[in-house]
Formats: sequence, structure tokens, C-alpha cells
Amino acid sequence: MRVVGYQSSLGEIVDISASGFRVRTRQAPMTRPGGMLALVLDTPRGPIEVDVRVAWWKRVGWFRFEAGMEFETIRPEVRAAIAELAKAQDDPA
Repeated sequence: MRVVGYQSSLGEIVDISASGFRVRTRQAPMTRPGGMLALVLDTPRGPIEVDVRVAWWKRVGWFRFEAGMEFETIRPEVRAAIAELAKAQDDPA
């Protein structure tokens, strides 16, 4: 699912699913693929901290990167916030 206008502490969330998300950023992730990060997602419920594993990252331009993040543990409130992101995207105001 493509998501517009939502951010993480690493950069702009480009798309999101129940298992993870893709983020566009101006810097490479602080760890190699397989490494863990604690990120903050801006959601309709407010900021939520999530633990993610870096699945991959690649340079897509000058000072531009994209990275795939996998949710390591999805707490119920995080799952609900992801569902709200999907609903907000499907029913824009």
C-alpha cells in the first residue's frame, strides 16, 4: 500500500504493510541489512516507537536512499496504528 504524507524518524514512509514498510531518506540506515533499529512512526494516533530489522537499502540518487524495514515485534497498538494508516490512505479527507 502506498502511503503519502507520513514520516518515520528515518524519513518519509513510501509504502507500508502488516510486515514492514519502505522508507525514503536522505541518509543510509545506521546499520547494515539484518541489523536492528528503533524508529518512531508518525501515525494518526501520534508517534509510536517500533523495533525494525533493516531488510535492504539502496542508493536511489544523490543523498537519496530507500530502505526496506521489517517489523520485529508488532504490539497491538502498532497493528492498530498501521490499520489506521491504511484507512487514512484509502479514505483521504
